[in-house]
This record gives sequence, C-alpha cells and structure tokens, in this order.
Amino acid sequence: DIVAPSILEDSVVGGVEVEEGLQLQLVCLVEGTPEPEIKWYHNGAEVGTGNELTIDFVFTEHAGEYVCEATNCKSNSVRKTIAVVTVISEYDSIVVDAPRSTCSVMGDPHFLTFDGHSYSYSGVCDNLLAMDCQTGGWFVYGRMTPCGENGSCLEAVTLYIGSESIELQRGWLLNRYGNKIV
Repeated sequence: DIVAPSILEDSVVGGVEVEEGLQLQLVCLVEGTPEPEIKWYHNGAEVGTGNELTIDFVFTEHAGEYVCEATNCKSNSVRKTIAVVTVISEYDSIVVDAPRSTCSVMGDPHFLTFDGHSYSYSGVCDNLLAMDCQTGGWFVYGRMTPCGENGSCLEAVTLYIGSESIELQRGWLLNRYGNKIV
C-alpha cells in the first residue's frame, strides 16, 4: 500500500540562531510508503537531499528559511518549514566611521587605491588603508605624522583582526596592545 509522506513535528525547530563560522545541522524526520525522497530548500532554492542537511561553516548568506520536502510516488509530496535561521556575526557591531579605500602608502605621502586611483596629500591623521569588506574581520590603518618642513610621513601601520591588534612602527618596532614586542 502507498502511504503519503508526512514530516514529523519533531523535525521542526523553529527559530535557530547560529554563530558565523560554526556548523548548522538540520534533520527532517519523515514517514511514508514507499520511503519518501527528501529535498532541502533554502529561501526557495534547492540546497540538499537526504534526512540531514549540514552546513560546516555558516556565513551570513546561510540565514533564512529552510524547508524540507518529502516525496513518494510522483504525486505525493509534503513540505514543511523546519527552521528559520539567524546568523550572528561578531562583527555586526563594527561601526565604520570614515571613508575607506586606500591600499598602499609611499613617500610624502602618496596613496594608491585598489582600483588604481592615486592621491597625494599631506595631513596628520589616521587613514584606513585596507579592510575586509565582507565581514569587517580585519582593518589596516596608517598613522600619518608631520615630517620635513611641510610634509607628513607614515609613522605606523596597525593591523586589527577581531579583538587583536599589532602595530608596526617606523624603525621596525613591533607593538601588541601598546607593549613593545621587538
């Protein structure tokens, strides 16, 4: 006898929060005769088959609705939302408060951007030289200080990765959290 597929309520987990970079595993428990074939959909697009859907490294694009579809025979199928996933990123709270575009600094100073534009100006300030635009996971800043009669020079470059920072100073000094390393 043919028994239409059904998705067991134990499969439904509802709202799920998962940290970016961790694993997401969803299970779809089904019954039916013959044994139903299972397909997984994320925001309407097919993303997998079988009872389990595993995403080893979750990123923000994995947020959304996950639906399990169970089908046996050609006309018997059922769909159910198993989870609505929210991805939490440790970088969600990063506030970018200044224009960012430069990639290299040389001379008095000359900036060359990633898109090939060049700028020359003297100024005493911190400039964002490069950053991870996808997740905000890292930033590279250059500190400009006065030098010569009317110029400015690159005094230090600081790399921020998450909560870590390393500063490279003129004269090959290396600092971590303000403490000299080398």
